Amino acid sequence: MKSKNKILDIANSIFTIAVLLVYLLVLYLPFLHPNLLPHLNFIGIATFPILIILIITIVINICNRNILLSILTVAMLLIGFPNWRNTFVINIADDPEPADDNKIQLNLLSYNLYGFAYTEDSADSILSLVTRGNFDIVCFQEYHDIRLESGKRISSSLDSIYPYSHFGYGLRNHGIALFTRFPIVKKPCDNYGANIYNSFFTDLLVNGDTIRIINNHLESTHLNAEERAITAKLTDDIDDSIYNTTYGLLKHLATSAIDRAPQADSVASLIARTTYPIIIMGDFNDIPQSYTYHRIISAGDRNLRDAYAAAGKWFYYWTYNDHHFYLPIDHIIVSDDFKILDAHVEYVKFSDHNPISTTVQL
Repeated sequence: MKSKNKILDIANSIFTIAVLLVYLLVLYLPFLHPNLLPHLNFIGIATFPILIILIITIVINICNRNILLSILTVAMLLIGFPNWRNTFVINIADDPEPADDNKIQLNLLSYNLYGFAYTEDSADSILSLVTRGNFDIVCFQEYHDIRLESGKRISSSLDSIYPYSHFGYGLRNHGIALFTRFPIVKKPCDNYGANIYNSFFTDLLVNGDTIRIINNHLESTHLNAEERAITAKLTDDIDDSIYNTTYGLLKHLATSAIDRAPQADSVASLIARTTYPIIIMGDFNDIPQSYTYHRIISAGDRNLRDAYAAAGKWFYYWTYNDHHFYLPIDHIIVSDDFKILDAHVEYVKFSDHNPISTTVQL
């Protein structure tokens, strides 16, 4: 019996150490350039199941009265809290930061539109959402079908609401747009960094203060229909085509992560040299457990904060909602010049993304 217990103890120790090593890798990946371990960049997507396994490991070690491993595993869980709290939001207070009636509030929206083509009613639904939201600054991505009647109707309608706008086209002709109620004092026509998929900045005059908005649509994974449907395929019989599709999926994830790295560096460089209050919005095509997100939110000495992590209400949120992938890849990040009052993700099927919004105070 003692021999059997000893074997179980050894197996438990090996299992615990293996779980901790994987967890450490998840924590370290945002600091690691994608070129170094390209095929491991997808591991961040598995943060939630890894956290569940880590908690189960804690319970097992407590039940087995393995005090040392229990303390070590709990310590690792707590050490990693700053890393994963931007994905798994824990905000108990209804009003994280009370508003100051003497300061101006800004309602912000970021939304990848899928070119108004997700459904037949997408254009009208998107316009209705923007209108009833009473937003002050709206950033769109995949706003590249304005030549279509739906796009023309959207632009015409938004022009009647927002007197100021800024449009840009990056690589692969993916358009982005900004609409605002505030005067634009600067809007460069060209991309500001090398290898930018699509990103521009716009300087606005808000009650006498200049603020900078950076609207981003960073490198996509460019998955084909077969690869996007991989999660559905895995519920069917396993065959060679699924293995090949899985390999293609991992290859796309690795390549796109490498392509996004210099784009994130360019955005971070712009943030670091900006002296105005700054808001970074858009489709990063990456989760908080990634080099892209970490490089941008830690740029310079601006003390940037994720709006949803600061004021969101749900434990787990997602902004990409297609083919069984539910991932937080759209973000709104603000400098500490702003007080974050609220943040929401609206789960609607007008695009393959969900709109994300926040209310801040300057």
